[in-house]
Amino acid sequence: MMGKTHIAIGIAVGALLSYQYNLDLASQLGMVGAAAISSLLPDLDSPVSTLGKLLPINPLRILHHRGLLHSASMLIILVVLYLSSGQLWLLFVLAGYTSHLLADALTVQGIPFFYPFRAKVRLCPLPIATSGIIDHLLFIGSWLFLVITIFNGGDVQKMISYLPL
Repeated sequence: MMGKTHIAIGIAVGALLSYQYNLDLASQLGMVGAAAISSLLPDLDSPVSTLGKLLPINPLRILHHRGLLHSASMLIILVVLYLSSGQLWLLFVLAGYTSHLLADALTVQGIPFFYPFRAKVRLCPLPIATSGIIDHLLFIGSWLFLVITIFNGGDVQKMISYLPL
């Protein structure tokens, strides 16, 4: 996935989650920002990633890209941090981080969810190519989802009622 797609998905997920907690606007913006930034964290080990390019010195570059940072181990660490602290912002970090892993699991490369084992997890029978048409459509779709979320005040039941089921 492209960095901008990860950010768009992170913002959409963060916005939807923020409505579930009835946060004031300033808190919503902070929490959505936490989800957006954390949606880029799994790629921090890549010098060409959105965040990786911003850091001239990055000790995480010694890690193999799509290795440890794309694994269940990191999710477990984030879950433990959130559950042990009870800090709401960590839930948003967890949501953004998880959105990144799920999005990358849709790609051709997949993710090594059970790292250090090499088996890749791919969630899509027709995997998505990074920067391909589906990646671009996910970017646009995430922004549309954000608009629908804001328009409906985060009311998930109302949003589901729009689906032609």
